[in-house]
Amino acid sequence: MTPISFTRHTPGDEDISFDIKFCGMCHTDVHFVNNDLENAVYPLCPGHELIGTVTAVGSKVSNFKLGDNIGVGCLVDACLECGSCGEGYEQYCEKGMTMTYGYPKKHGRCGPDDGCMTMGGYSNKCVVHEKFGVKVPAGADLPRIAPLLCAGVTVFEPLVANGCKEGGKKIGIVGLGGLGMMGIKLAAAMGNAVTAISTSSSKEAAAKACGATSFVVSSDAEAMKAATGSLDLILDTVAAQHEIGPLLDMLNAKGKLVLQGLLTKPVDLNTPPLLA
Repeated sequence: MTPISFTRHTPGDEDISFDIKFCGMCHTDVHFVNNDLENAVYPLCPGHELIGTVTAVGSKVSNFKLGDNIGVGCLVDACLECGSCGEGYEQYCEKGMTMTYGYPKKHGRCGPDDGCMTMGGYSNKCVVHEKFGVKVPAGADLPRIAPLLCAGVTVFEPLVANGCKEGGKKIGIVGLGGLGMMGIKLAAAMGNAVTAISTSSSKEAAAKACGATSFVVSSDAEAMKAATGSLDLILDTVAAQHEIGPLLDMLNAKGKLVLQGLLTKPVDLNTPPLLA
């Protein structure tokens, strides 16, 4: 990595300018820097967990004022016209969402489509359309807020989408890195029973400190057998190749497995157990 210089686009009437104070580091940033997915365009400025202070607002901006704290996550634009955008799922924009860095500026809210890619938060300033800024409360612990803009949202959305917001569900969290621990905290805070699942017991104490009520070592055949059919939902946050068949056995008949780790190779799946 090496320093580069670039200029943000001129703010419009619906744009917010802000000084970047903090920016988290996500494993996705590492994938892009290393071009693991073979789609990176250089020069590249990563960073999609931005926290900053508003320095200017456009004349049509209504939710932010000078001095406010602002957060920007993975997305900075979408068509805002398709069915997915209309339902609040801009990340599934049918015309293609625009990520915070490394994406073409095709929808017009990231400046002119000049052939350059969007640039992320490992920089000192940013301009974003109001739609894609998140207001952060005054007095918030800003460095701790930054990871919520990617890791937090990543585990929060499937919990809400699968009926866990009101509690009472049995949830498994696989992989106990930053994403997994965040998932444990949020699922437990919603009032769910959380089972942490890992290849060894080395993180059991940390997982339970985050709110896990039980712990299963996935390499322990007897422990996995005892957990058969016990879970309503599993969030698999592992970003390395691994078998998912044993995880499916842990779900009840209507259970769901959500794969959240960014894997660079296809996943093998034995389908007959899905029909049993």
